[in-house]
Amino acid sequence: MRKMKENELGKIADQMVDIFFDEVDVSIVTVGINPDTAKKIIRENLYKDMEYFYKYGEVFITGDDISGIVALIDGKKFSLFKKTLLSLKSNKIITEAATKDELKLLNSNAKKVQKLHSFNWYKKRSNVPYYLAHIGVDRNKRGMGICREMMDFVFDYTKKYNSELALETFSDKNASMYEHFGFEVAATVESEDKCIKQYRMVKTL
Repeated sequence: MRKMKENELGKIADQMVDIFFDEVDVSIVTVGINPDTAKKIIRENLYKDMEYFYKYGEVFITGDDISGIVALIDGKKFSLFKKTLLSLKSNKIITEAATKDELKLLNSNAKKVQKLHSFNWYKKRSNVPYYLAHIGVDRNKRGMGICREMMDFVFDYTKKYNSELALETFSDKNASMYEHFGFEVAATVESEDKCIKQYRMVKTL
């Protein structure tokens, strides 16, 4: 694996849309939105997300074709304020891409997911862990051991700086996969209607 280059941000954002578009939280946020519009919005958000981790954390990719992507950051350095500031720069593009009705629906959908997000939960631990924000594999390259390769890399890299690694997922399937890699569920949080569940997970390195 190697660190991404700044001029690869656009290509990485495009790849991440394909990797994550069907994930539970993305599906909830974009329900009722025109698919093409939804992809433009998610792409812009992911671009700004990766720009943040490129500036303040680490982003690694595998293969020149970007078959795998990892974004992580020292939990002590993670700043929701800085991340939000970068995201605000994408508002103009999002506003131009969506209709007023779609923007209203988008905001309503996003609130359902945002209520479960607490970027500070892991900071309450006695040892503030490293934070694994994103890990994804090209749909066409899954089942080839790339995820295992990336996880092993992340574990070796992180334990140079910290003894714990934290992540979140809204997917039961992903939670089971992470448990296979040695993560334990530290807590779960559900929406009021029980339709959305977030797993907060930690691995001791």
